[in-house]
Amino acid sequence: MQERGDWGRGDDKRMLRALLAVVASSHPSSSALPSAAAAVNASTVDWSRVAPPGRTAAAARRRWQLMLKTVRNSHELEFAEAVREIARRSAPKLLLGSSAAATAAAEEEEEEEAEEEEEEEAEEEEEAEEEEAEEEEEEEEEQRQVDEEDGGREGKERDPAAADYDAPAAAAAEKEQRHREMKEEKKKESKGKKKRKKRKTPATLPEKK
Repeated sequence: MQERGDWGRGDDKRMLRALLAVVASSHPSSSALPSAAAAVNASTVDWSRVAPPGRTAAAARRRWQLMLKTVRNSHELEFAEAVREIARRSAPKLLLGSSAAATAAAEEEEEEEAEEEEEEEAEEEEEAEEEEAEEEEEEEEEQRQVDEEDGGREGKERDPAAADYDAPAAAAAEKEQRHREMKEEKKKESKGKKKRKKRKTPATLPEKK
């Protein structure tokens, strides 16, 4: 349920606190579990009221069923007994009673949990921002390197006096370019000579019979 986002940290204690209040209010004059159990059960509980804030009644009922599976022979226990047994295992402070001190302790614990959740969320957001900043810096550095490489190539082509100017490579490239130009000129001259020779050659007249 937590993986799907239907339930969260601290929701178990919030629901158990509400269930204990329901059990206590159903028979406030007696602490005997059978009497309390007879007054309330899973089918009579208003799950929408005991569900933690932001959770549905269906999610609360489904979570209660999962909690029951952790209790051995839970089918033999009355509802109130099951509520107290689960609270004893997972949140014993909830069983201190309904005194002001116990209520204050429970509220304080809930506040601490809420603060821890907020701190964790803040840390996650901070980590995400740091990762995003690092990625932006890496992208900027890569772009800067690309710009420097492009600028270096352009500088070599435009400024032979530059400190990093590669004279041998530039000379070889220039020599190759001149060689290609000379070959092109020779081809053109050769074509021109062939055309002129063809024009000067007299046509062969047919022999008279």
